[in-house]
Order: sequence, then C-alpha cells, then structure tokens
Amino acid sequence: RRVTESFERTCILREANTMLWANTLHDMSLDMVLSKAPSLGTPPGPIPDLHFVEATVVMNSKPDSVKPKDWHGFCALVERLLPEDDFVKYVCNGTPQPIDLGSDEQHRIAVFLCFLQHIQYRFTKEKAFVSDYQGIFLSRLSAIRD
Repeated sequence: RRVTESFERTCILREANTMLWANTLHDMSLDMVLSKAPSLGTPPGPIPDLHFVEATVVMNSKPDSVKPKDWHGFCALVERLLPEDDFVKYVCNGTPQPIDLGSDEQHRIAVFLCFLQHIQYRFTKEKAFVSDYQGIFLSRLSAIRD
C-alpha cells in the first residue's frame, strides 16, 4: 500500500536535502585539502578525484483538468545507476574507520575519505560528517576510457 503523496514527497525531499548537504560537506573538505596541499609539500599519496552520485527530484504536477481528490501525484528521487559488480563500501556507517579492502589503492582512498570525515567534523564544530562513503572504484585508465 502506498503512503500519501504529501508524506512521500516530504520523505523524498528530506532525502534529497540530506544528499545535498553531504555533497556540500564532501566538496568543502576536498576543496580545503586541494587549496592547502601545495603549501604543505608533497602529500603522502595522490589526492583522489571523488564525487557523489548525481541525483535529482522528479515531481509530476496536477493538471488543471484533474480534481484534487482524483490526483495521486508522483515524486521520486532519481539517482545515476552504478554497476553493482564494481560497488565498494569504503567507510563504515557506525565508525569513521576505513574498511579493509583488497587493493592498496582502494585502501588509500578509504583512508583519505576518513581524513575528509575528520575535516568535516572539525569544520562543523563537531556537529556533522558524511558517515557512509561507498561507490564504484575507477582507476585513472578506466576513467579516461569511459
């Protein structure tokens, strides 16, 4: 059974707002690292080029010819589909610790994401950080090829 249109829209807009804030926190912390890195010497490893999955909210407006009692509405959060085979969870939800991954490069990315979490936590005066980093891993070669 479907929930009411109003409740569904509220939940979807709340989820989209959370994604917006997480994306902003991520970009802010990454921008800070990129702006400070040149003045601090050589970083311990390459700074990964990472971003959040693209998403948007889709809503269907009620046509003027339809009575409000007959309108069911539609609201959805649409995200870019990621291939499940390449999906990697880098950081646990419950603790800001990298997950033990198979490759050194994936482990470096997980450690870097934990570092970004610390920046986010400090920048927000210990109020917020992105708690669940996951996605697909693209090597430089596959990113160039796509």
